[in-house]
Amino acid sequence: MGNKFSSILILSLLFLIISSTSYASISLYQWGINLNGTFYYGNVTYGNHFGDVPGLGHDLLDPERGLGTLTWHYTAAAEGEDVLFISWFDHEIDEYENGFINEYGSTGGVPGPYQMWEIDEPMYLFGDIAWNVNNGVLDSSNSIFVGSDPTGDGIEGDDVSMALGWNFVLNMGDRADIALILSEDDADIDGAAFFLSHTDPDSHKTVYFQGDLVITRAPNPVPIPGAGVLLAAGLVMSGVARKLINRAGGRS
Repeated sequence: MGNKFSSILILSLLFLIISSTSYASISLYQWGINLNGTFYYGNVTYGNHFGDVPGLGHDLLDPERGLGTLTWHYTAAAEGEDVLFISWFDHEIDEYENGFINEYGSTGGVPGPYQMWEIDEPMYLFGDIAWNVNNGVLDSSNSIFVGSDPTGDGIEGDDVSMALGWNFVLNMGDRADIALILSEDDADIDGAAFFLSHTDPDSHKTVYFQGDLVITRAPNPVPIPGAGVLLAAGLVMSGVARKLINRAGGRS
């Protein structure tokens, strides 16, 4: 009985190890979000504390794999608010099987209004994407495209990270809603809208990254006249009434 139990336990452990290895083939190494000039950062060593970002919903995102959905909501409290939101993700795909310098990035569709983007090496060798995220302006370019050899070492591809952002203006009461989708399944994204992708050609795995911004404008309120305006209007109407009475009396 003891030997049978031991065999079952060993098989169960092997199953867990194999499942964990397969599950962890895509992982999130580091991320950053620039929210109106404040840079929030997390990585595999210090933890992915998405809850530190005000207004960011992260319950539908797996923090270890970096796959799922993030949402951000904001309502303007003043007129002419300049709003900046940039998100940056550095995933690893099968890093322990074939490394991380064999990958490339791609785009699909056309960027939407107020949208900027970037695909670049995450600043360990030659990229500038983290600086751009921190400074609030992405260059909307892909530095590691299919077939490229950015380091000139004779090996195509390199370490890939992706960023999407928006810069727009809200008036008081306007609401902005942003949804970010990170998935290894292209069925989870809208192929007709703009998206980024990060591919490991050796394992044929891809991380798709898509974002959507919806701005709901506050209804324009009807101005309520002040007391002075009401008094002036009353005096005008009173004068008109007197003229009408005088005219009527003159005719009779």
